[in-house]
Amino acid sequence: MMLIERSTRVAAPIETVWQVVERAEHLPAWLAGVRQVEVVSGTGFGRRQRVQAADGGALDAEVIAYQRPTLIAWRERAQGAGARAEARTEIYVELAADGAETTVRLIMVRWPDSRVSGALLRWGMRRVGAELEGSLARLTGLATVGYPSLGLLEPHTPLEPTGAEGRAAAYQFGADPGRGPVDRGRATVDPGLAAVG
Repeated sequence: MMLIERSTRVAAPIETVWQVVERAEHLPAWLAGVRQVEVVSGTGFGRRQRVQAADGGALDAEVIAYQRPTLIAWRERAQGAGARAEARTEIYVELAADGAETTVRLIMVRWPDSRVSGALLRWGMRRVGAELEGSLARLTGLATVGYPSLGLLEPHTPLEPTGAEGRAAAYQFGADPGRGPVDRGRATVDPGLAAVG
């Protein structure tokens, strides 16, 4: 398992940021690697959605955590021929009100479909970390400048992201704290995934 997290502060109220992150159809506007999302069924907790990735792949996703207006999380699994059942990704978006601003923490937990080399995982973590930073920058723009088709028209003054080190404390997700598969700007992997040799 690998865990990557990034955070930023957005100069917009929590409800404004929630409007962007909660609605599945808004994901392509801010989340890296997402081309299109279709809600298959439900709302809130348990909502099912089909995600078309920018690379042409398709994923089935289900909302696994939902607490308005502070938390939404979903689990993605690849679909179609050749998809590996054991490969999955969970994405958590946490919001915390801080006066007129909102702290946003974006967390990705990935369970690869097979044992991979430590070097390959570290390379992937750096790439995904950069993608999460780009996602936060787009989310900040949508929530602070507004995006008419999202119904976010009230302008706000944007703040700079907190940088590569992020601001969040460790998030455990049931991981063994002694192994610490957490990336806060550094490449860190679960040693159980790294193949020997």
